[in-house]
Amino acid sequence: CTYGLSELTDGPDALEELLTKAAELIPTSTQYPDAAISAIVLDGQSHGENASDVKSVLQTHLVVGGAERGWVEVDSTENRPRLGEAAFLPEVAELLATVARQIAGLVERRENRAEREKLERRLRHADRLATIGTLSAGVSHELNEPLGAVLGFAQLASGHPDVPEAVLGDLNKIEDAALHAREIVRQLML
Repeated sequence: CTYGLSELTDGPDALEELLTKAAELIPTSTQYPDAAISAIVLDGQSHGENASDVKSVLQTHLVVGGAERGWVEVDSTENRPRLGEAAFLPEVAELLATVARQIAGLVERRENRAEREKLERRLRHADRLATIGTLSAGVSHELNEPLGAVLGFAQLASGHPDVPEAVLGDLNKIEDAALHAREIVRQLML
């Protein structure tokens, strides 16, 4: 059972599929595999077989990351008196404890991997934002210098007393366009 479980944990299957397959392995290791069913319950979700007419139950807590999040159980469906844990060999209790530890380790590794992938995505996103910020700061600086010169010279020229009215109108359009471009650069920086 534990060997089969270790083979399952290396697979790319979804966690739910792995838990169901693991629950199917447990009865094969009991004294009466034809009369045994098992289930793995994690976070309220049951994986494996559930019996409505269960005669005996053996359970082990499933502790993941220091928190109890479910259990692993094996049930006997034979028509024997309710014996509880006494209906099973001590080796089955040890097996369930081992399976519970392996499942807990598997769940913890899967959750850690998912968290790491989430953090890596966030880090890549932050890195892209930093790159865009650096690029926009450089572009803004490079655009502000010539815009400042265009705006400054247009204002100087429009302040000259000998400028004809037609040229003064054109200089005002240049100033307006330069101010508009400066506002676009400011928004780019934001």
